[in-house]
Amino acid sequence: MGNCCKSREKEKKKDASNEVQEKQKIESDIKQSFQDQSDIMKNSYCLQPSISYFDDNHSDSILNRSDEEILEIKQIICKNKAKPQIQKKNIQRNYSPKRDQKQNESEIRLFSSQKLIEANKISKNKWYHEKYHLINRKRMNNRINSNTFEQQQQNLLNTYESNQQILQNTYEYHQQNIQLIQEQQHQYVQNTNEQNQQITYEQQKDNLQIDLVTTYMSVEPFNEEDKVYQSGSECSEYDLSRPQEIDYICYSCQTKISQNIYQIECLHHYHYNCLLELIIQQIDGKKLQVHCRCNQLIRTKLLAIILQQQNKMNDQDQNQDIMERYFQNQYDFLTQNLY
Repeated sequence: MGNCCKSREKEKKKDASNEVQEKQKIESDIKQSFQDQSDIMKNSYCLQPSISYFDDNHSDSILNRSDEEILEIKQIICKNKAKPQIQKKNIQRNYSPKRDQKQNESEIRLFSSQKLIEANKISKNKWYHEKYHLINRKRMNNRINSNTFEQQQQNLLNTYESNQQILQNTYEYHQQNIQLIQEQQHQYVQNTNEQNQQITYEQQKDNLQIDLVTTYMSVEPFNEEDKVYQSGSECSEYDLSRPQEIDYICYSCQTKISQNIYQIECLHHYHYNCLLELIIQQIDGKKLQVHCRCNQLIRTKLLAIILQQQNKMNDQDQNQDIMERYFQNQYDFLTQNLY
């Protein structure tokens, strides 16, 4: 800032000295022009009037009014009294065309010189006026530039502060998003674990239910230790006590079941023969899956358990043939869709 102020002061001093020199030069030029014009007018107008001579038939005549006015103007300008020397002769004087031409030329020169002086003054005044406007324009431009620079600096500072604030807000927003995402992931993992546990529990429940589906039950008078359920694999027995007798109705023939009760996943009860007939009927009908009469799916594992029970009661080859037909239906369906 100090160097800028010093340079500005030097420029101002230089401009002031240039203005003084130019002013002095203009004044000297004006004085010289006035001197030159005065010399020109003296040389042009301080002349003796010419007198023309005519024939002796004409008489002498005096100068007219216009000639006298022209002489008075010449005397005022030249600051001298014109002393025309007139030779009186016995001839008549008349207006001279040559003298008239010279007088007109002198008037034109006088008028031109006056116009030149006025034009010179006007041009100098115009030059001063333009110089004044140029200096003011420079000052205004300097002031505008300084104001513009300050405004730009302020704008840059404001922009920097706003950018810093935006960055801070963006960082906080990202931190909040990261925290929210972490919480959502934790909640998702927790929910997934709970769902997996529930699915595992349901699978275990289904497996246990399948193991207990096939019951080999005889409805007889109540004893203290009555075997109620027996699994298809006969690996475990469950001793249950009943306070009273329970009646089971077959879902297929709607008759009371006295023994060999089979309960499937939909909790419907069947005679063994009724359930076996339902299974064989659907397998012979090329069904890919076996369903209860309520349209509930009977799992393949349960089918295997029922047929294993049938192996103990009847011919093993017949039941093996039933399972082969069941799987052959599924195989045919798959190969038909593949090829």
